[in-house]
Amino acid sequence: MGVAKPGQQAAERPVTEAWHLDKGTYALYTQDPVVKNVAQKAGLRWMGDYYRSDGKGGMRLVAWQFAGDKEKVMQVLAEAKKLEKTAVRKREEKAEKQGEGAGTIHAACASCGQAFAVRGKRQKYCQSCAQEAERRRKRDWWVSRSAAAAEQRLKPH
Repeated sequence: MGVAKPGQQAAERPVTEAWHLDKGTYALYTQDPVVKNVAQKAGLRWMGDYYRSDGKGGMRLVAWQFAGDKEKVMQVLAEAKKLEKTAVRKREEKAEKQGEGAGTIHAACASCGQAFAVRGKRQKYCQSCAQEAERRRKRDWWVSRSAAAAEQRLKPH
């Protein structure tokens, strides 16, 4: 990942956190599927999945939570940091091969999760999802505007 320039948002990285539960047991929360696999291989106990609406009436899996001994959880966190450094290095090498500068900022699409090169300050979607997102935003605006106008007509004067 490149360094954010003034006026540009840094690309969002998947969150991975750990905290104390009780008596030497720690919880691990991650949005990164690679860290999820590392946690499963390390023998951490699965606690739950986190879902978010995909905006199309369905749900999308966004995170996982595990529990285990402090040593195992800390080991998984250390492995996650190593994997992140490796992934950043690979992304930068790939960007250089494709002719993008080292300062190019990459982000994950808010709709499909695919990585893309950010071209604007507030860009949230890759090119393939941007058109559908814009259509959905305009439709939502029109529906809310129509509902407000209907309420206004029904109010007694």
